[in-house]
Amino acid sequence: MDNYTNLSEADKKIMDIIWEMGEVDNSDIMTALDGFRDWSRHTVKTYLRRLNEKGLVGIRQINARKNVYYPIISKKDYMVDETSVYLKDHFKSLTHMVAGLLEREKISDEELDNLQQLIEEHKSKGK
Repeated sequence: MDNYTNLSEADKKIMDIIWEMGEVDNSDIMTALDGFRDWSRHTVKTYLRRLNEKGLVGIRQINARKNVYYPIISKKDYMVDETSVYLKDHFKSLTHMVAGLLEREKISDEELDNLQQLIEEHKSKGK
């Protein structure tokens, strides 16, 4: 989990592209980044190498000049890890966080029912 923290906006943008497209090459990412950043191919490759070192992206070599990049961790798993880190850094417990949200946010009865159902399902699984 520690490797996934502190991703820059650019790292997250590249990961979003990879999560959306599945397997991509450098040119796919360059096309998807059009209008977001004006980067060289080398810059994109540097970000991809760093994401690989952090355990987020795998690399499959097609030939001497072309690699394909794919996600190692799902977006859902990444978001769960990020949420856990945020929770630990900013709140004493999940209960404190939820209590704060309940006091400040308009939460519909439907959302509360859905949360209660999730809690009951979690309890029944014995977790």
